Order: sequence, then C-alpha cells, then structure tokens
Amino acid sequence: MSPRVLREFQAWMESVGIEPNSDAIELVDAAQGCSGLALGVRAVRDVAEGERLCAIPKAACLSIRTTQLADVIEAEELGGGLGLVLAVMHEMSLGAESRWHGYFAALPPREYLPLFWSDAQLRLLAGTELEGSAESDREASAEDFEEHVLPLLHKYPGRLRPAACTLDRFRVAASFVGSRAFCVDEWHGDAMVPLADIFNHKASVVELGAGYEVHGAQSSSDDDDDEEEEDEEEEELEGEDEEGSAEQEGESEEEEEAEHGSSGGSESGSGSGGSEDGAGARASGWPHRHQGGCCGSDAPHAHAQARGSGRRHGSREEDGCEGGLPAVMGSRPASIYGLTSANGLHLRLEMAIVDLDAHTLQIVAASAVPAGAEVHNTYGELGNAELVKKYGFALRYNPFTAVQLDKAALLAAARGALGPARWRRRSGLLRRESDVLEEGEEPFEALPNGHISPALFVALRVLCAPDEEAAGWSGIADALRLPAAAAGRAGGGGQEQPQPELGAVQVWQVLDGDGRPLAAAAGAAAAAAAAPAAAGDGGEQPAQGAAQQYAALLDRGMCELLQGAVRQRQDEYASPLEQDLRQLEAAAQQATAATAVAEGEEQQVAQRSALLLRVTEQEVLRDLLAALERRLVALPGDEQAADGQAAGEGAADGQQQHQQQHQQHQQQERRKPAGKRKAGGAAASTLQNAQPSDRGVPRQNGSGR
Repeated sequence: MSPRVLREFQAWMESVGIEPNSDAIELVDAAQGCSGLALGVRAVRDVAEGERLCAIPKAACLSIRTTQLADVIEAEELGGGLGLVLAVMHEMSLGAESRWHGYFAALPPREYLPLFWSDAQLRLLAGTELEGSAESDREASAEDFEEHVLPLLHKYPGRLRPAACTLDRFRVAASFVGSRAFCVDEWHGDAMVPLADIFNHKASVVELGAGYEVHGAQSSSDDDDDEEEEDEEEEELEGEDEEGSAEQEGESEEEEEAEHGSSGGSESGSGSGGSEDGAGARASGWPHRHQGGCCGSDAPHAHAQARGSGRRHGSREEDGCEGGLPAVMGSRPASIYGLTSANGLHLRLEMAIVDLDAHTLQIVAASAVPAGAEVHNTYGELGNAELVKKYGFALRYNPFTAVQLDKAALLAAARGALGPARWRRRSGLLRRESDVLEEGEEPFEALPNGHISPALFVALRVLCAPDEEAAGWSGIADALRLPAAAAGRAGGGGQEQPQPELGAVQVWQVLDGDGRPLAAAAGAAAAAAAAPAAAGDGGEQPAQGAAQQYAALLDRGMCELLQGAVRQRQDEYASPLEQDLRQLEAAAQQATAATAVAEGEEQQVAQRSALLLRVTEQEVLRDLLAALERRLVALPGDEQAADGQAAGEGAADGQQQHQQQHQQHQQQERRKPAGKRKAGGAAASTLQNAQPSDRGVPRQNGSGR
C-alpha cells in the first residue's frame, strides 16, 4: 500500500470518529515488516494487557442496518451474511457517494481465495483438504446471485446499479464479508468494522477469561444443535401468550429504534423489523444461505467480546488490567497438542473487542505486547486448509492443521482383517453408541505432534482390541477404561481414580513445545512422565497427560492399521514432502531477492498458499508416522501381543486388497461439494454412553489483512 493511500485511510477514519490510540499503536504496511499482505498494527511502546488500543463508533461499521440499501434488505428479509454481501456490493458501486468510500479505497481489489484461482492454480491443491472445494463454492455463489440478487434489479428499479450488479462483483463482496466481517451486536449483526480488520492473524488458543465470550464463531455442528434446540423451544412455547408477545415485540422494536436509529447512517432508513435470521440473530455462519458459502467462510470474523453492553468487571487491582476490564485469558501459557508456540509467537490471544455500549466498540490488548512487535488478532483455531479457503493465506507452522484420512478405506481394511462375525460384533457396538462409522460424521483425522482425533482412536480401539478384552465390554466406556483407573479401583482403599476426558490422543510425542523435532529418547521420557499413576497412588491423574494416558490402550494392531491409512493418504499428494520443502525454500529466497515480484501479487499468493498447505499437511502425516514407529518399538513383544499382531498383519493385507476400492472412493470424494468434505479442525466425538468426551475445539475465524 502506498503512503498516500494509508494517509487517506487514516484521514477517513478520523472523519467517521474511529480513534486509534496513537500513543500505543501505529498502522504499518508489508514493506515495514507486518505479517500480512497489505496493512498491520504495530506497538510503538510496551502495551499492557487490557490497555485500550482503539475506539470504533458502531455508526462507522457497515451493516445491513447502516447501508443505504437497508430498506431493501429488510423488505427482502436478507439477514445474516447474504444481506451484508449485498450491502457491501452496493456501497462499493456508489464510489465517492458511499460513506465507506475511504474504507474501500484501502482494501485490496479482492481477497484472493481459491474461488478466484485459475485452473492451473487449483491443480496445486491436489491431494490437500481443499481439492475440489472451489468448484462447489463457485456453483453456490452463482446460485445465490441468480436467485436472490438479480431479481432485485427489476423489483427495485433505480436502487441498484445494473453495471455494478454482476456475479464477479458479488463474489468480490462475498470475499470481503467472509474474511473481514465481525458480529457487532444483536442490532447490527455481522458488519464490516474498519480498523479492527487490519489486525493480522496468528495462531492462538481461544481460552477466554471470565466476562468474555466468543461472538460469531459457531461451527456448523453448533449451528445445527442450536437450531434444533430453538425449534424444540418454539414448539413448547407455541400458542402461549400470543397476544402479549405481539405487544412486547412492538414495544421492543420501538425501543431499539430509539436507541440505534440515530446512528444508522442510512439515507433510506433501516426500519425496525427484520427476519428471524437477520441482524438480530447470532452469527449465521456463511455469507449466504448455503453452508459452505461462496467465499468459503464458515462464520463471520470471530472475536473475544466482553459480555453485555458497557459491562465492566472488577477493578484494576482485582483484574490486573487497565481500566477495570477483565483479563481476556488466564495467566497460564496457552498450548495445544503439546505445542506452546508457532512461527516464533506464543499461542495466547493479543487483542479482543469490547462491546462498550450501544454506540461504541473498543479494542483492547488481550496480552502484553512489547514495543516494536506486531499486534495480532486470531481468526480462530483454524488449520491451514480453513485459512486458505476463507482468507487466502496459510501459516508456515500451524498447530491446528488437521488431515482427514480415508474412513471408508480404513474401515474396509479393518473389516477384511476381522472377518464377518467379529466385524458384526465390533461394528455393532460402535453403531449403537456413536456415529464414528458414519461416512458423513466424525472424520478420522491426523493431528499435529503425533495426535489422532478422538473418533479415530475410538474406532481403532473397538475394532482392533484383543478378543479377551472385548469379551468383557458392555459399552464403549468399558473399551476406553484406562488400566490405571482399574488399578486404582482395586487398590488404594478401593477408591477409583478419575477417568480423564477423551480428547485428541497422542500416539507419541515427536515435537517439543516450539515445534522442533524430538529425538526418540526424549519423546519416550515425555510419554513416561505423562503415564497414568501407578496402582495404589491415590493422587489425581494430571489432566495435561490425558492425551498420553489414552495412548496406553494402543496396541500393535491399532498402530499398523493406522500406519497403512496414513501412508495411503500420503500417496494422494502430487509431489512428496521433500520436493515441496525444496520448492518452499526456493520460493522464500526468490521473495527476498531484489528482483522478486511483490509478495502481495495474486499469482505468488496462490502459489505460496497452496505450497504451504501441502507442506504442513504432509508434515502432520510424517510426524504421525514417526510417532507410530516409536510406539511400535515400545510395545510388548509378539508373545504378549499375538492378537494385535495378527490383526495388524490382517489389516495390512486388507488395505492392499482394498486399494482399488480406495481409489474409486477417493474419486467420488473429490467430486463431492465442499460441505461434504470437511477442512481442518479437531473432530468432536459424539459417544453417547462413554464418560470421556472430546475437549471441543471451537471453529472460529476472523478478518483483515
């Protein structure tokens, strides 16, 4: 971005009342060292946790309430993301007549998502979690445009500008909404929030302190659960207090108009109603009505937000932060999968948005930031597949990257090894109490640092355990019972040790907290340190060791079946990891050369994003294979694991036998719409009767470059 454009943007912010704390932060561009492709935010001095970074009037935010097209959006009941996409497209078409012209002038021409990539660029995604997703996104965006936007040209002549109302411009607007929108409040709903969307992303664990909650970050599964609960509540309340509810609705709408109407900024007026899925509802998830939206966004920009308008908690002495705001996170270091940093940065949040009152948003520091360092947002606990799909970039090291294994092929191999009778018994138990065998549910995922998803672990445990163990099971909870828990029940005065919650299971630790490879001996020491308590030890098992504790249930058959599935997944990439690593190194050298093309140009952005996605996914698979090899070395000898060994050999034969079936299945998978093949994230187990439950990683995203 040129210095002139940056100055003009800062002047525009001042004109609409956006107040950066210039004593604490400054805006910088990529040439000055920010991590994004355009602008970023840098601390000019040491910034304390809880310190105010800027104040943003809600009237300066572009929403379905503040756009000049507010009355049309309300009349058509285009709430949520689709309404905001239409608002952004229309305001951009107005040029200098739009109140947000100065904001749009500082944006890139578009967010270069796979939706816009050429066929040659899309081929770079072969084998990754995103293969085939752009095609379905294009179809969804075209359907939305033709069904919901084009009819408005004839229905409201003179309100929209036909020359600017095109599918290409609709997709550009959708790319901005999907990557930059925040959920502001119940009145505005999702909105474009200038300045807030400039904070660039870093990997962070979203663990919020008391007084904060995440806005606009529901996963699709959360949305479905919420909708089911809402439907049940509506059925229960149907017919009750109909007259009273109608009267109260009218009063509440009048109160909202009185409170927010003056800040609307809409020449046409925003009205007071709205559809059920409009601005008054929580974040709808996608920028249009389809799950898997046209710009690939799973939800509008998520952010930590203080609960309640204008709510302040405690005092500076009580909360340990300036102005009486509560601490955004706890005091302990943030970690995930045994990792505490990525790309040289800790995994704590650095900024949060406070819904200060009906008219103002405030951005505060969620962690202390030293002078000269960039201040980051986090767009959520997102792997690289989700980052590329929704924002058009990837991180070199991402502790949230996940790789989906071929469930059908793995289960086919297990079935061939077990034989018909044993398969019926084992699979019947899983089907009665879980969804782990369903193709569209519970993906089997490889996770960083030698971890596997809980659904994959449960399936392996139930299918591969020796017959003498399985004979004593009455349900999945028995299959997951740790040896230490049973020992604690038998000794130590008969007191049973608590069973830790089941989350991702670590096969073996292969990386240290900073993501550096560990020698096999170091990983063994870490596993021993986290092993379950010995019999007679009445102390509570350490929660941080739960991932390793469940690994004690891994046997040879489980490991060898998983090995085959991981190697099969590696074969899907067009080039091996070593070749991609060399290409990544060469690209990095080219980017630093004096003759290099600017990093922000679209061709280079697409190539680097696809390359980083391939590399980081393959590194997850490589590390899991290393973990399996080390686990196998540490397992008992053949005479103590005869059943497991036989199952493993049978699984290997079964995988070879079903290779052709696997290839056919992969071709079918790649032809599925994007929503059918999930990208990234840890799977949450839906076991019904087992005490252990998945930790639950919230799916969130964010904005701004």
